[in-house]
Amino acid sequence: MTTTHLQHTRLVATETSPSPLLLLTRGGAAGFILIVAVLHVVDRELDPVSGFVSEYVLGDYPWLMRLAFLSVTVALVGMTLLAHRALPASRGRTGVTVLLTVATGGTLAAGVFDTDPKDVLATTPSTSGLIHYWAFMTTVLAFLAATVVLGRLFSRTPGSQEHARPQLVFAAAMLASFLLMFFSSTEVVGLTQRVYLLAALAWLLVASGWLAHLHEPAPHRDEADTAVASTSAAAPDQR
Repeated sequence: MTTTHLQHTRLVATETSPSPLLLLTRGGAAGFILIVAVLHVVDRELDPVSGFVSEYVLGDYPWLMRLAFLSVTVALVGMTLLAHRALPASRGRTGVTVLLTVATGGTLAAGVFDTDPKDVLATTPSTSGLIHYWAFMTTVLAFLAATVVLGRLFSRTPGSQEHARPQLVFAAAMLASFLLMFFSSTEVVGLTQRVYLLAALAWLLVASGWLAHLHEPAPHRDEADTAVASTSAAAPDQR
């Protein structure tokens, strides 16, 4: 009886443990936040209010900024695969997968091609700076579109309708913060960019959990719960 009970308990623990893709997504997003936070402390030359985050690659610790780009790229890979596996097959799922793939590629390109200093980018940008800029813009637009489409899919997918409205709230927050960044003055553009990045990363951390929950094999989990309850109820009779 004890062995059977432990086997069922292990089955429940396995079914409810975080999926590898969820850990990949959240780990990558958290890694980006942590690395950029460290850069704010160790590289004091860049003003965080007026300077873009990617300008840290021009400072004393360029490898840290490249590592941050790699970390968030890994997060987007995890999110893309998670969305593809968790959502029911449809044109909407294909759209989300394609958009997140584009965002992943744009983020990787932005990490490979270094930006120019902000004043140079606005006047005489280098080829690398231009590629970085357009890669970032492509990522933002694809990311925003993916959040909107995913919100519509949540509203139509059984078991996830409750996430549809919060999903669209995230999309609205990301759009508002991006427009604020795009139209803000150069004196505060760095601050507004950080607001956008926090909104986008918060969405990654939260929405990945929604998708992972949707991807859980609920019938198997219910069977395991029933088996554990039956074993516990029968235990006194077997003593």
